[in-house]
Amino acid sequence: MKKLSILFFLSVILFSNACKPDNPLAQTYPREVTIEYRATIVSGSVAKAVNTSYVNATGGTSDVADAPFPFKTSFKSTVDRGDALSLSVFINNSANPGSYGFKLEILVDGKVVESETNTTSAPIIKAIAYIFP
Repeated sequence: MKKLSILFFLSVILFSNACKPDNPLAQTYPREVTIEYRATIVSGSVAKAVNTSYVNATGGTSDVADAPFPFKTSFKSTVDRGDALSLSVFINNSANPGSYGFKLEILVDGKVVESETNTTSAPIIKAIAYIFP
């Protein structure tokens, strides 16, 4: 009888763990979320990006010329499984030569879902992306 009780208890634990989603952001779709994009300089002295592009609330692309650092924008959007978000920057440091570091982030409902930090001394075009699971 004791073995049967232990077996039942273990089965309940295994079943309850099997029902948890692998990704805490994975929910039913479509759903409304808050999307936030951030681009920051973490070292060096670059004042602005030549161009900053991101996927906007309608799924199109928004381009911001001469966006000052730190760059931040957020909005609500209804998303579906497989929808993609992206953030890209073109930085030209020719006015302030030397090494600089920058960080790109995509947040969904206040949680960082994609982030990358880079250091370079050259002009660069860099992008990050996130696809809803």
